[in-house]
Amino acid sequence: MKRALLVIDVQNEYFTGKLPVTYPKDSLHNIMNAMDAAKEHSVLVIVVQHTAKTTESLVFRKGSAEWQLQPDVTSRPFDLLIEKNFPGSFTGTIMEKWLRERDIDTVVIAGYMTQMCCDTTARQAFHLGLSVEFLSDATGTLSFTNSAGTATGEELHRAILVTQASRFSRVIRTDEWIKLLNENGQLEENVVTMEQDRYLRGLEKLREIDGAAGERVIESLKDIAPDLARYVIEFPFGDIYCRPGLDLKSREIAVVASLTALGNAAPQLKVHIHGALNVGCSRKEIIEVIIQMAVYAGFPASLNAMFAAKEVFKERDEKGLS
Repeated sequence: MKRALLVIDVQNEYFTGKLPVTYPKDSLHNIMNAMDAAKEHSVLVIVVQHTAKTTESLVFRKGSAEWQLQPDVTSRPFDLLIEKNFPGSFTGTIMEKWLRERDIDTVVIAGYMTQMCCDTTARQAFHLGLSVEFLSDATGTLSFTNSAGTATGEELHRAILVTQASRFSRVIRTDEWIKLLNENGQLEENVVTMEQDRYLRGLEKLREIDGAAGERVIESLKDIAPDLARYVIEFPFGDIYCRPGLDLKSREIAVVASLTALGNAAPQLKVHIHGALNVGCSRKEIIEVIIQMAVYAGFPASLNAMFAAKEVFKERDEKGLS
C-alpha cells in the first residue's frame, strides 16, 4: 500500500471567513497531526486549495485573505499544491496523473468540508479504483440551512461518515491512522531486513555453487537490469537452493538435466556445469546425465549440451580445476 495524504481546502475561509467550521472540535489540530505523521513516515502530502470561478464570489475569492491557506498548513512541508474550482479535487486538476505516476494506490482524506469537497473527492478516488481512508476527526463542517431544511454540523458530518463507511472509504480516527502508519513502518522495516537477509543468503549460495562464473552473470546485468540480477539471487539461490531435502550436488544434477532438456540455454548450462563440478559432481556423472537426456529431450539437445560440457571441461583443464 502506497498512500498520499490529501489536505483539502484548509483555508482561512473556514476560520476567519464566512464559513467557520464548528464540528468536530480540534479538527485542525488533527489535520496537523496527520501532516506531521505523514512526513515522518514518508507519506506524500498534497495540499488542495479551492478557488472560486468568479471574482465576484463572496467566498474563496482568489487573492483574498480568506482564500489563503491556513498558516499551520503553510508552515509544514508538502509535496504538491493543487488549485481546484470544483468540489472534487480530481476535476480539472493533475491529481490523478500525479498519483498514477508515483504508483499511489491509497488516498487519505483530511480537510473541509466533510459533506462537500471531502466527500466528493473520496467518491472520485473510489471510482478511479483507488483505496480511500477518511479521517473522521480531521475533516469538519458547520451547520447549514437552505431551502431543503436545516442540519447541524454534527448531523452532516455523521451522515457523511456513515455513507462513506458503507461503500467508499475506510473511516478511521487520526490517532488510529497514525498508529497504523507506525505498525506498517515497523512491518516494512522487518520486510526490508528479511529481504536483505534473503539477498545475502542467496549471494553466499551463488558463490558456493557457481563461483566467479555466477558472479559474472550477475555483474553483467547490473547496468541494464539490476532488479533482475537481484531476483536471480533472491529466489533461486536465496529461497530454492537453501531448502532442506536435497544436497547441492543433487540440485545441480537436476539443473544440468533441465537446461539440457530446454536446449536453448547454453550460457546458463555452462555456468551450472561449472557449479555441478564445484559441489562434487564428477565429469563422468555430468556426461551420463546429458546422455540420459537424449532419451527424453532428443539427440539435438543432448548433443548441444555435450558440446557445452566439453567447453567447460577444457576451460577448467586450462585453469587446473577438476
